[in-house]
Amino acid sequence: MTASDALCKAIESFHSNLDALREFFDVAHPHLTKHEEENVKRLLPLAAIFQKVLQEPVASQIKDDGEGEPMPDGVAPHVSVERKKEGRMVSYSVECDPGFDWAAFKGTIDGVLRSRGGTKPDLLGRAALMLLASTAEWYAGQLFHALLEAQPERLNSSDMSLPFKELMKFDSIDDARHFVAEARIESILRGPVESWIDQLKKDAGLTASYIGPYRDDLVEAFVRRNVLVHNGGLVNAIYLNRVPSQSRSGVKHGDRLSVDKVYLENTINLTETVFVLLGSEVWKKLHPEDNARPALLARIAFRHLEHQRWKLAEHLSQFIANDRQATTEVERQVAQINVWQARKWLGLEAVAVANEVRATDASALAPVFRLARHALLDEHAECALLAKKLLRAGDVSLDDLQGWPLFREARKHPQFAKLIDDIRARTKKKVARGVNPRPPKLTVTLPVGFLSEAAESDQRAKQMPERKAESKPEKKRT
Repeated sequence: MTASDALCKAIESFHSNLDALREFFDVAHPHLTKHEEENVKRLLPLAAIFQKVLQEPVASQIKDDGEGEPMPDGVAPHVSVERKKEGRMVSYSVECDPGFDWAAFKGTIDGVLRSRGGTKPDLLGRAALMLLASTAEWYAGQLFHALLEAQPERLNSSDMSLPFKELMKFDSIDDARHFVAEARIESILRGPVESWIDQLKKDAGLTASYIGPYRDDLVEAFVRRNVLVHNGGLVNAIYLNRVPSQSRSGVKHGDRLSVDKVYLENTINLTETVFVLLGSEVWKKLHPEDNARPALLARIAFRHLEHQRWKLAEHLSQFIANDRQATTEVERQVAQINVWQARKWLGLEAVAVANEVRATDASALAPVFRLARHALLDEHAECALLAKKLLRAGDVSLDDLQGWPLFREARKHPQFAKLIDDIRARTKKKVARGVNPRPPKLTVTLPVGFLSEAAESDQRAKQMPERKAESKPEKKRT
């Protein structure tokens, strides 16, 4: 496998793994959160006691001394607490409506005692952060491997120092070289995440200016992971010393760190931004004209646009727009449009984006790009008129108008929405009449040289002499 193939596979796998992590967390987290909310409802009697003891409201829905308020979502409508003092002892008794599930209350108490380390949603967040760090470590190792495979001379003399006794264990010099490379990479990955980045920048000669805004938060995430694993999530001196102050605002020694949904989403996004761009830059250094790189990044960027991860899509699209040796003019125009729409949807640079779009020469653009220009400038009526023409010409499809994030605002405009509704209605009529408006098209991708190899194989088969079937003697019947 070439370094180009290895990097392409590593980037695609890294992105797919992070997407799977996002999806798993999004599916599991609501169920666990709902379970925790149900537990809170089951613990209302205990909350009522605490309210009575502390003489302050613990739950806004509870009133003591027999005055009850309806509980939300089917919880018992009345909870009352009676306080009795006998000598030096004080007892509290709780009374609930008959509908209250005391068995569930007891089971919840038992569950709380068993899981003192944190709630289930928090444990899920911790596990997800650990998996994210492990995935990033694997991916960084793949980048170092690709770099050393492409340029083995990077293993300098100090790296190659092996005792003769150890060297004799290998069957070949290549085996010894692979062992040394593995040892070097393992040694790098044992260090902190910032040392991985610095070493990769040094080995590949990267600038990696895009890392600047994310470096401190990336360091914090990996140190947080270590604190969760090795110190039960309690902030210690190592965390305070290693994490820059701007990335740990308000955190004090002894605080318990957690991983909620927002934190995890932001951390996955910044991790993917930094490491995919690092991998892409290594790839660009080794194979500057490889057009597989912008094609892969464009697919990943579009998926992020679909899921409204605007900043991630902006960074990847900007990389494509700057990757001039590997891209065509059309690819760079598409990337620039994606940069503009990502910045627009972020809501921070809408005016600047509009000014940049207007400054471009629209006369030289293809019709599809003029359509994108109308969408970016919120010229929805013009966008609808041009979209109608391009639909007739077959330059865009109904799926494009319905699915492209570029048209998310245009789809709200009456004229654009009517265009989509009309096309849907016509399509339904054609289907009802048994007419397929656009027959399905099968596209088969074959490796280069496949057809010529198949033709040569067929020719060789024709030139081979035909073999006569050997006649078998008939068996005599008895």
